[in-house]
Amino acid sequence: MAFLLASCQTITLKATLRTAGHRVRSAALFNEKDEPLASETKSDVEETVRRFYDDYGWVQQETEVGETSLFRRFSAAHDSLYYPAVERRTASCFDNLTGKLLIAGGGDMPDGHVAIAARFPSVTCIDISEKAIGLARDKLGPDGHYITGSILDMDIPDDQFDAVFCAHVIYHIDQSLQQKAVRQLVRVTRPGGRVVIIYRNPNSLPSELMQLRRRAYDFLKLSRTPDNTDIASFGMHGVPQLYDFTHPLDWWKQFCDDCNVNLRPWHIMGCDHEGHLLKSEAIARAAYRLFSWFENSYPDRAVRLWHYPIAILTKKNRPQS
Repeated sequence: MAFLLASCQTITLKATLRTAGHRVRSAALFNEKDEPLASETKSDVEETVRRFYDDYGWVQQETEVGETSLFRRFSAAHDSLYYPAVERRTASCFDNLTGKLLIAGGGDMPDGHVAIAARFPSVTCIDISEKAIGLARDKLGPDGHYITGSILDMDIPDDQFDAVFCAHVIYHIDQSLQQKAVRQLVRVTRPGGRVVIIYRNPNSLPSELMQLRRRAYDFLKLSRTPDNTDIASFGMHGVPQLYDFTHPLDWWKQFCDDCNVNLRPWHIMGCDHEGHLLKSEAIARAAYRLFSWFENSYPDRAVRLWHYPIAILTKKNRPQS
């Protein structure tokens, strides 16, 4: 407990001192000074992401799709002790809402997405991946509405949806266009409706611990197995490259003009972190019990420490003219 509270204070201080967003670099998209290459455009980034998912992420590999093999392999302790609560708090973001739902970037439409979609009589899915749209149609059926395209260029009128769900999408959009993407989702939401976005925290406790691990290996001149984020960012082992960029959590304050913004802790870590930091099932069981207790007891602190926050943007009513 003392360790978590001390880490919270340390990471909050680091986040305050940093003035630029944290980047997980892709070798094809950034130069050695960590600056975006001038030749890269929105279409280049979108094509990189689309190609990753059409050619690998949603394609069956040996026993599972590529996205699962890279980003969804967790311990049994995680799946039984921790993840059910993650699914429940995701679903709770849509309490007391009905009508029309937009799923922006639903990917292979995991079970949690399908359960949320079942709450709404009208569901629209938009994704840049044709494979993803095909998977959504297979799971949600012919009554849904399906659009292959970018949320940056949605040809949808204002104030159409009662709720929008966008999980693990925004940080795969060009860093300079993420604000536009969020505002597009807000634009198509009705006043009083909610935009629910799962994002990533660049200053999370697991990220800091992984950085310490890398520095220790470099200092001791030890070889290490590449992390899954390394593999996706740099295109190792036949995996296509995947662009991502995450802004610090204070970035979300800019949307307070149009929305009431609420950040909550969603998930403590990625499977990569778990594999390197929780080395056995016994450790994982103890850790996930502690994480569950902490995020329930201290949600405001947990959201600054956890790797994945959930941003809930409730669109404000427009003032009467």
